[in-house]
Amino acid sequence: MTRQRIVLLILIAIGLVIAELVQYGTGFGGKTLWDWLGILIVPTFLLIGGIVVNSSIQRNEQARDDDRLKEQALQNFLDHMGELLLKEHLADPDAGIDARIVARAQTLTTLRGLDGERKAVVVRFLFESNLITGSKPIIDLSTADLEGVNLEIDNLDGVNLNGVNLAGAHLGGAHLEGAHLVEARLNGADVSLARLSGANLFRAKFSDSNLSGTQFDGANLEEVSFSRANLEAASFKETHAEGAFFWKANVKGAYFLRTHLEGAYFVEANVERTHFVDVNLKDVGINQKQLNMARIDELTILPNHLRRKASSLIPSYEAQALVEFEIDDEDESMKIRRSLRP
Repeated sequence: MTRQRIVLLILIAIGLVIAELVQYGTGFGGKTLWDWLGILIVPTFLLIGGIVVNSSIQRNEQARDDDRLKEQALQNFLDHMGELLLKEHLADPDAGIDARIVARAQTLTTLRGLDGERKAVVVRFLFESNLITGSKPIIDLSTADLEGVNLEIDNLDGVNLNGVNLAGAHLGGAHLEGAHLVEARLNGADVSLARLSGANLFRAKFSDSNLSGTQFDGANLEEVSFSRANLEAASFKETHAEGAFFWKANVKGAYFLRTHLEGAYFVEANVERTHFVDVNLKDVGINQKQLNMARIDELTILPNHLRRKASSLIPSYEAQALVEFEIDDEDESMKIRRSLRP
């Protein structure tokens, strides 16, 4: 029987006693109802308080036990993977299929029971062991649960996280250049100021994510969903974003420089001061009101029914400077991009 039920039964019993006293009296000369209530209330509250305190202590003990179990699971995983690396030569491209199957199964199972910090330990271990890099990784992490993983400012260039659940992940400032994130789910993730240049993000999902200042230069963003995402000051230089979905996204001050946007969808997106340089917008879902808020150069092709507003025109010299500009220091990327705004 749970403590809540015990407390409820006690309160019900007290209520019945009070009702009996009200109807038939106390049965003891000189003792009024209020006298009996005074006698009953104090021990009752002491009992309830004791139960609550005890419950809190047990919850804390349970949390500590859970933490110990997670730590033990992580250590067991690292020990077992170490054995596979040393005895089965798991990192060798010619490693046996049985070892790979075992490694994948244990990795997926372990990740499901870990918190964000410990999930990060697993990812770093696999990455540094060259088990999850390249287009054909030794361990396939597709369907893995990396929700809430904390990999802020980590260097994971070339990592393969295709099909992984990264919802709510912390990837701010991470180096993910050339990463493989095909159909990865990053809804609600913090990927601000991250470097994703040259990454393959085909059909990835970034709904409600923070991508402010993120570099997507040269990346594959075909059919990616950025619904309601924050893309302020993000860079899309020479990016393939055909069919990308920017519905209700904040792309204020972002840079689309020679970006392939055929079939992209900007309906209800905030494109204030968004730069479109040498971009074909002919088949893009965007309206006149949005274009009036954006900044557009002379080479950008507009839909037939829309017009370029004179005040939004980017001078040719500025457009060329934007195309040629390179950012080498990620810590300065947001500052520099904002300084370029008129």
